[in-house]
Amino acid sequence: MGRRGLREVAEQNTQKAHYAARRIADVGAYRIRFSAPFFNEFVVSCPKPSEVILSRLAAKKIIGGLPLSRFFPEMKNEILMCVTETTTKAEIDSLIEAL
Repeated sequence: MGRRGLREVAEQNTQKAHYAARRIADVGAYRIRFSAPFFNEFVVSCPKPSEVILSRLAAKKIIGGLPLSRFFPEMKNEILMCVTETTTKAEIDSLIEAL
């Protein structure tokens, strides 16, 4: 992969993750939980419990993320989402449409 290839992959991760986060925040009922800089993972606050959202996404064959309530019971409406260089714009847009 080399130095240049690694940098390109990292930039794709960041760009796609930030695109996804912006689009999710635009949905209205969802928001990005933390304002700190991020690479390719971010926490989304949902209008309903994360398990409900994730099961609806799964029914549409979308892996929506990790429900944080498994580790932090007080975060029942939060999902940790991850976007990598292999995630396509079409997949992100399908996620937004499903939300």
